Amino acid sequence: MPALTFPSSTKSVLPVWQIEAYCAFMGSSYHQFCPVAKAMELLDERWTMLIIRELLLGSRHFNDLRRGVPKMSPSLLSKRLHDRAGIVERRHDGHEVEYRLTAAGKEAKKVARKVTKAAARKAIEKLEPLT
Repeated sequence: MPALTFPSSTKSVLPVWQIEAYCAFMGSSYHQFCPVAKAMELLDERWTMLIIRELLLGSRHFNDLRRGVPKMSPSLLSKRLHDRAGIVERRHDGHEVEYRLTAAGKEAKKVARKVTKAAARKAIEKLEPLT
């Protein structure tokens, strides 16, 4: 049976059947080992990139995040924060709860910048010249 080797920092090898079982359990929709497909499985859900944006901009508490995505229901925000294991970590700071991006989550900053630049270029292309 073929095995998938992870980056040397994890030093682990899992058989493909274990990875497929994990993906099926997690609700993976692409079922591909392509890095782009894996990234989309993690980031493609509605609101996820906006939550990451807010965390990158400095929001740390639930209500700060709510203010940053006002059209998102509180229950959905709570679910997304809980489901983003590996990208968002929850920390208890005394009696307060803080949300922070993990190292993997901080790498999304590069993706967010590129997507933002592409969207801005597209928006500019659609503008009609002033006459």
